[in-house]
Amino acid sequence: MSDLWPRAVVLDLDGVLIDSIHVMRRAFQRAYDLTVGDGEAPFEEYLTHLGRHMPDTLAIMGLPAGMYEPFVVESRRLVHEIEPCPGAAELLAGLREAGVPTAVATGKTHGRAVEALTATGLRHLVDAVCGSDEVAHGKPAPDIVLLALEKIGAAAEGAVMVGDSVLDLRDGRA
Repeated sequence: MSDLWPRAVVLDLDGVLIDSIHVMRRAFQRAYDLTVGDGEAPFEEYLTHLGRHMPDTLAIMGLPAGMYEPFVVESRRLVHEIEPCPGAAELLAGLREAGVPTAVATGKTHGRAVEALTATGLRHLVDAVCGSDEVAHGKPAPDIVLLALEKIGAAAEGAVMVGDSVLDLRDGRA
C-alpha cells in the first residue's frame, strides 16, 4: 500500500454511500401520521440530526418515541427504493483493490444498515458495518468510529472518516 492511501477508511452511510433521503422522508411522514396525526412532519428539522440514532433524534425534537417503530417498518418496506450514491461502488472497489480496509459507521441500526447496503449492491464492498445500536453513545461520540476501526483491525492513526454532516466531522475528530 502506498503512503498516499489512508490506512483505513470509515464511512457514514446515508448521503455518502447511499441515497436514502426519499425513503426517509416517506417513512418519517408515515410514522408522524400514525403517532401524531395529520399534518406535515418536520422532516427538514429531522435532517439536521442525521447520523444520530432515531430515538435520540425524536427526543431532541420533542416527538413521541412511538414514531420509531413505524419509521423502521416503513423504511424496511421501502429499502428496495434506495440507490447507491454515484461513484460509491467505484470508490469502495478502489479502496479494496488498494488494500485499504473499510467500515461503515452509521446512525442506523446494524441490521438496517446491512439491509440498505445489500439492497444497493454495496455490502460485499465493505469490510465491516457498525450501527448505532452496537455502541453505548452514538454520534457525535467517537464510540461508533472506534468500534468500526476495531472491527477492521485498524488504528485511528492513519485512518480517515468520510461523512456529510457536522456530526460525522465531530465523530471523526474525536
